[in-house]
This record gives sequence, structure tokens and C-alpha cells, in this order.
Amino acid sequence: MKNKFLIIDMISEIGHIPFNTWYLKQEIFKNSIFFVSKTLVNAYPDFKIKKIESFNNNYSPLKRFFFSFRLLN
Repeated sequence: MKNKFLIIDMISEIGHIPFNTWYLKQEIFKNSIFFVSKTLVNAYPDFKIKKIESFNNNYSPLKRFFFSFRLLN
């Protein structure tokens, strides 16, 4: 059975690129799907990327919960 993960970068800032790239290169995350803001899709050319709307104005935990719930649906 292959591990599959859904990874969501809700902030999608340029500073997260090296951190996210390191994680996505790990063997356990090999079959993952990574959700990132439309503005950063080109920063991850070697990975399965799904575009999402920017989340930069929604930092509260409750808004993040509903945002995640919408993505899963």
C-alpha cells in the first residue's frame, strides 16, 4: 500500500519554498498532493501541485479550519 498525503500550505509565502521542497522530496511524501497558492505553483515544478486561492488574509484558526474543510470537499 502506498502512502498518500494531502499537504496544504495555507500561507503560501516565498519563504516556505525551501521548507516545503525538503518535505516533498522525502520518500514518505512521494505520492502526495500539495495544495499551494496560484502565485507559487511555478516554484514547485517537480511535484504534483493543486492551485488554491490565496489565504494570506485569513490567519485565524477557525478560518483555516473552514478553508481546509472546503478543500477536502
